Amino acid sequence: MSASSLLSRTYMKTVVICLFLFTSFQAVAQWEWQSPSITGDELNSVYFESPAQGWIIGGTGTILYTSDQGDSWTFQSGMTCEDLSAIQFVSPSEGWIVGFNGTILHTINHGTTWELQQSELSDNLISLSFVSPTEGWILTSGHGLLHTTNGGIQWSLLNSNVGGFAIQFTSTQSGWLTSFFGAIYHTTDGGAHWTLQNSGTSENLVHLQFALQIFHPGHKMLLRMCMRVVCP
Repeated sequence: MSASSLLSRTYMKTVVICLFLFTSFQAVAQWEWQSPSITGDELNSVYFESPAQGWIIGGTGTILYTSDQGDSWTFQSGMTCEDLSAIQFVSPSEGWIVGFNGTILHTINHGTTWELQQSELSDNLISLSFVSPTEGWILTSGHGLLHTTNGGIQWSLLNSNVGGFAIQFTSTQSGWLTSFFGAIYHTTDGGAHWTLQNSGTSENLVHLQFALQIFHPGHKMLLRMCMRVVCP
């Protein structure tokens, strides 16, 4: 079963395993329903650049934006009808979205407009990770990794022979990738080579996050490794 088809399954049993090392946190008393309207599409990923400003992306090109902590949501146009799978911002104004059939979207005005970048692939793009406004990686469904060092003006293919569900780099050289059957891969050379690490589980690991304040060094440090384990 491919990564993209597994991520689209509606019914799944989940186990969340998190390791937190932090200097401060705020307890959340309750959850409240927030919705701009019924979109009719699956919502696949959420990203908040600040406590007030965030985005949600989903099926058929859905992009939702809030600037008031989710009290209200508006639609943004991404100029595509492809399903969107992952999003990341490197500043309040600049970010990327990736999706199916090689879709890469880029904005420099907090999503007021989105422009297509050329991936030269028809693969589904699963996950992305930027360590600076210029350097980032994209995990594809069939051809390994895409890499840019100029903000997505050009993307090069890394024949890394690894695949999976999620990727994150914490520096220009060090990154992790989660995959099928509990596989975790680690690179120390920018994605050219990967080493298998033991996760202690045989379940598919579909999410990975190191919550490092890479782009905002003045913030309080929060280090988190969170893996979502999906059981068929």
